Amino acid sequence: MVQLLRALALLAAATRAAGHAHFCRECADRAAALLSSAAADPVDTALPLLEAAPPPPPAPVAVEPFVLSEVSLRAGATTASNLSWAAQALNMDYLLALDVDSMAYNFRATGGLSTEGAKPLGGWETPYAHQPPGVPATEGDDRGHFVGHWLSASALAANSTGDTELKAAATKLVTILGTCQAANSKKYPKHGPGYLSGSPVIYFDCLENLWRRPCRYMQVPYYNVHKIMQGLLDQHQLLGNEEAFEILVRMATYFNGRITSLIRRNGTAVWEQVLTTETGGMNDVMYKLYAITHDPEHLRMAHLFDKQTWFGPLFNRTDNLGGNHANTHLALQVGGANRYGVIADDEYRRATEFFLQTLRSAHSYSTGGKRSAFQSCPQLPDLYQCTKTDIILLYVSLQAPTSESSGRRHMSRAAASSPLQRRKVVALRAMTTRSHARLITF
Repeated sequence: MVQLLRALALLAAATRAAGHAHFCRECADRAAALLSSAAADPVDTALPLLEAAPPPPPAPVAVEPFVLSEVSLRAGATTASNLSWAAQALNMDYLLALDVDSMAYNFRATGGLSTEGAKPLGGWETPYAHQPPGVPATEGDDRGHFVGHWLSASALAANSTGDTELKAAATKLVTILGTCQAANSKKYPKHGPGYLSGSPVIYFDCLENLWRRPCRYMQVPYYNVHKIMQGLLDQHQLLGNEEAFEILVRMATYFNGRITSLIRRNGTAVWEQVLTTETGGMNDVMYKLYAITHDPEHLRMAHLFDKQTWFGPLFNRTDNLGGNHANTHLALQVGGANRYGVIADDEYRRATEFFLQTLRSAHSYSTGGKRSAFQSCPQLPDLYQCTKTDIILLYVSLQAPTSESSGRRHMSRAAASSPLQRRKVVALRAMTTRSHARLITF
């Protein structure tokens, strides 16, 4: 047992060293060796109980978000109104400028389908490419995640503006993803149908094997899958796309089966080590899905992503934020808050409130890069944009952002310090001919 605990500590050290850019290979290899030598320890393969949670009791709501389609932005007489209108139009231009076939490139390649001559996206979406002997292969570590973001952004924008061209592009992409999922079911039959990602299943195999050699470390497979699942859910909820929901449910079934198999085979301790690799908001999207389906399998899967090494200290009102990767754990915390919202688990409400109080009083963020971590020096002037979004979501998830003045200030400052303010000159100058020609009046 001591060896197992040491292995867990080494895996945690490897992930902390990684941030979102590098991985401590030496730490991972040492952890793998310790795990192998600890094989004699009893293995806990118990899964959470499979039972439906009772519906949450009604709770007083201090603030309720409005429906986007109920509000429109228009050019106005003030700088603020013109800025918001210009930013909306600029955002629409960007979303429509992205080629659907380019976004589908990695998904089609993963399923063994024709990429239709499309040019792939770059950056983290760069497809795998062999290189000459001795030269590392080139590939993006987070293939598929940007497409998930685009699905969410297009759903929000089309719902807000009623833009039919953007909705049609999103519908086309969802249909392509459905075709890719069907192809994957034949290409990757293990664990059943439903696999969908911008990368082959080998990356999940390597993650479950704790990145032992010869696996090449790919940073965050479940992080990428979360973005895709959330994008599909947004397409369904905001634009009424039923095919998106069907794809999402099949994904949930596949990954639930995969995780269940891993735990039954290797135990819960190995699953906890898998969770040391960033998983995005997998718990959050699964609680959202359970709220629709009331399927106890979806609820159990959500629980499995509630990383107990993170939530445990918060239950005991212990500040464990220092040095932890902010983007990883804020997304987890949003899922914890949603656990309260969906099944009225008050322990997670109290943990979220303590987290926010601790964050306000004792921690801030770096501005990104490999050390995007909670710091012990409060009042740093800037915030990593991903973390600001999650801060707002946390307050909204608790349904009481106006309950205390410090919380109101925290939420307001996070919203006010968005890129909209820093980029207002760019937004006002970058209005395209296309936008003016279409007389967009959002």
